[in-house]
Amino acid sequence: MLRLDEHGDLSRWATPRQVGAVALADSGTVAVALDNAFTTLHPSSGDFAPPTAAGVAANAAISEGKVDRDGRFVAVSGGRDFSSAVGAIHRWEPDGSVTELDDGFILGNGLCWSVDGSIMYVADSKRGVIYAYEYGTSLGERRVFARFDDDGAFPDGATVDEDDHVWTILHGSKWLIRMAPDGREVLRIDMPSPNITSLAFGGHALDEIYVTSLDPASIPDAAASARDRTESGLLYRISGSGFVGVPETRVRRDSY
Repeated sequence: MLRLDEHGDLSRWATPRQVGAVALADSGTVAVALDNAFTTLHPSSGDFAPPTAAGVAANAAISEGKVDRDGRFVAVSGGRDFSSAVGAIHRWEPDGSVTELDDGFILGNGLCWSVDGSIMYVADSKRGVIYAYEYGTSLGERRVFARFDDDGAFPDGATVDEDDHVWTILHGSKWLIRMAPDGREVLRIDMPSPNITSLAFGGHALDEIYVTSLDPASIPDAAASARDRTESGLLYRISGSGFVGVPETRVRRDSY
């Protein structure tokens, strides 16, 4: 697991298992979604807390995670074979328990929330769909927010901006896509690589966009358009886009 600070200094921690997502906690620790469990990293010591099982199916793994506006760490899993619909949405509650919110995902990705937290977005990459749910004391029914059919490319990481527009990576293409709250595509930004994976707003004013990418050699059955390893496995920064993000909520800790 890596951390890059504003001065360009890179820190590394060895992890006990494959990592699906990380999030900052209000205690100064880092909440970590492993492939099948939740844990906490103490950055100063490098120690991980005993893991809490996330209820992930035996042939599934957590592939994405984000913090809801109430400070709960939510992760989504998918089939390890990228073909079985055994993935689910798992929420790590402040009391340390885990709640399953929905299931049936082939490859879960792209978790994010509307600015007010009332809508949760989550993609099933293999189906090429971003879903939306009403999100509150209970989870509303799943509905299709956006659908993609771009020659094997699929929605991956996602976030929202201060205008409540949804941004998503279209992995396997070179496109970073911005969508209105009704799902209409309003902008495409051309990136140097088709192997982009996720994005986040950063910088002191949250007016920079950071985009991750991967080496396609690590992905079985990568789309033909994504097999070029040029400009892959890099972290990109987009400046001067004119768009501003929303501060990410930190994980609220009670008993864990």
